[in-house]
Amino acid sequence: MDVLLVDTLSVPGGAERSLAHLAGALPGHGVRARALVGEPGPLVDWFEQVGCHVDVAEDLPDAVARSLRDHPTDAVLAVGARGHLVTADAATAAAVPAAWWMELVPNGRPAEVEVLDLPTAAILAPSPPVVEAQRRLLRGTAAECPVHLVPPGIPTRRLADRRHERAGARVALGWDDRIIVGLIARLDRNKGQTTFIEAAARLADHDDRLRFVVAGGAVLGREGRLADHLATLVERYDLGDRLRLLGHVDDPVPLQASLDVAVNASVHESFGLSVLESMTLGTPVVATRTEGSSYLLDGGTAGWLCDLLDTGALVDAITEVVADLDGVDDPTDLPRVRLARRRARAFDADRTGELAAAVLRVLVDAT
Repeated sequence: MDVLLVDTLSVPGGAERSLAHLAGALPGHGVRARALVGEPGPLVDWFEQVGCHVDVAEDLPDAVARSLRDHPTDAVLAVGARGHLVTADAATAAAVPAAWWMELVPNGRPAEVEVLDLPTAAILAPSPPVVEAQRRLLRGTAAECPVHLVPPGIPTRRLADRRHERAGARVALGWDDRIIVGLIARLDRNKGQTTFIEAAARLADHDDRLRFVVAGGAVLGREGRLADHLATLVERYDLGDRLRLLGHVDDPVPLQASLDVAVNASVHESFGLSVLESMTLGTPVVATRTEGSSYLLDGGTAGWLCDLLDTGALVDAITEVVADLDGVDDPTDLPRVRLARRRARAFDADRTGELAAAVLRVLVDAT
């Protein structure tokens, strides 16, 4: 089976990393994949690293149409509603089933409304709450179609092996004898960096051992003055020697491994690749009760959950983890962290490839 993967973006984001992992896993399940992206960037490199042929085209609708004419193609899989907008017409004209893989919780964004008028073979959703949300949105529309649970995946075994980088990363930070709490996410007001810094200010007043890092850059180009605002908060709360704003990090794994507590403070999260990566590395995770984090952390049995936009609740959850850490020699000795590491194995990239291949095969067989 031959499948065309399409993404309008090539940024260093979770959706793009997930797509590259999927491209690397599909051949093991009988799917030959090639890719089209709408701009140069990290995703192009990631496709090449997993052996997936990729082309860059500014005019994606035209490039999709030409690709479907020039190459045998059994199905098209795009990332997000924006991806489906540029593939659906060409796929329909070529009588090729077109599906899309969601990277966001549906909330009526313009692209999500526009695709409701387009034929859609299937939607692949990253978590059970998102499956249900998308089904509600589709009811009675032209795009009404099956919605399948296909969680993004990572190479869990390879990532788990990188936990040995923890010690070196802590030394590099100069905080090997401290308790390091970090948030790793692209800069975005929905990612909760402001709430995290406010929580850090409260925590710093009560525990001198704590140090904090915020890593992530302006990926999408619509972050405004958020970076300046975060720097202002660090100065206002006098956290200069306790909290570091690291900006974009090409390889965040050593930093993730260095953390004693990994925080996801998002307001919306359809899945949460950084949460899964921290689970795999054996780092305790504190996260807000978003659709994705609640799913990954199994309702809190595999991590610590707190309410959205609640600085006090975030402080309490981190404080609880720190107290638990005082009773063990290694974070992986905590029961919830042990459970998280076991649970993370269910989200291996190979499993994602298996699920996606099964969905695509049903679509092709029905054509």
